[in-house]
Amino acid sequence: MDSKQLYTLIIDNELSRLFVPRTKEELTEIKHQLTYEGLQTTIITWNRIIVDGIDTYKICHDTGIPFRYNEQDFFSKNEVISEICLRELKSPHLTVSRKKYLIGKLGIAQHALVKEGYHFTAGEPTEEEKSAKHRFVLYRWRTRLLLKDIKISQDTVYTYTTYAASIDQIYNKAPSIATELLNRTMTLSMTNIAKLSELTPLQINTIWKNLNHKLRDTVLLEEIKKQTEVINENKKKRGRKKHEVEIKRMPQYDPDAEFSSLALTLPMWSHSLTRLKTIGKFSEASHEILKKLDHELYQLKTNIDNLHTTIEEELNE
Repeated sequence: MDSKQLYTLIIDNELSRLFVPRTKEELTEIKHQLTYEGLQTTIITWNRIIVDGIDTYKICHDTGIPFRYNEQDFFSKNEVISEICLRELKSPHLTVSRKKYLIGKLGIAQHALVKEGYHFTAGEPTEEEKSAKHRFVLYRWRTRLLLKDIKISQDTVYTYTTYAASIDQIYNKAPSIATELLNRTMTLSMTNIAKLSELTPLQINTIWKNLNHKLRDTVLLEEIKKQTEVINENKKKRGRKKHEVEIKRMPQYDPDAEFSSLALTLPMWSHSLTRLKTIGKFSEASHEILKKLDHELYQLKTNIDNLHTTIEEELNE
């Protein structure tokens, strides 16, 4: 935008996680420049979402200093993520955790862009390809050069995508903890981070509280095991409770139940037999089916006679 105003722009949560935090000295310098020299750099946006200059934007709003912003065209949010990751990976203030996270997010975004229809070139882009019309080809080239410069293989990038996805899951459940994980110089294994991301928000916060600043893999793993045991025990308790409820819901034993059921069924059998005797065209039926029916009737008659005898004996006692 050409004119300076106190614009209201959008801070996207996912994108803001990609920005490497500035030091206090750097923030003081930015504030000094804005106050005494005016805005020297332009805030870059995409659909009014801040892509670069988030600290400048915040300071401008805190101090009431008007500013300009430059709205740029990106193919999708994944292209924006790629742009931010490529830029932030050059920061001198990267923690090991944040470096892994940025490389992982870059890998996820690049993979997503392939699905969105981008085409890549293996070599250095031509002058034409370096133009805005072929910007992503340049990103791909820059990414390869960057990975070579920081000595990271494509296999490692793939591993870091899992790490980045785990951090994002933790962020959705416990934002402050995810932020602290990225900002701390102490690193935790990707396996433990993945396990932590699978827990509930309450369990993640409980673990963090129990760590009491002892952020080490062995301590974290022990806390995760404790919470996992709690989960399993709660599942067992719910299972036992459900079983007890089911037992309570079972009807009381009724000695007449089976007899009542048969007594209700026999009239239907009798009706079916009478109906067949009345409307059945025996002369047209095959001998095979008549023999089969005769056999079943004989078996039924035998069972009825036996049951009838048992009932009479019981009644005569």
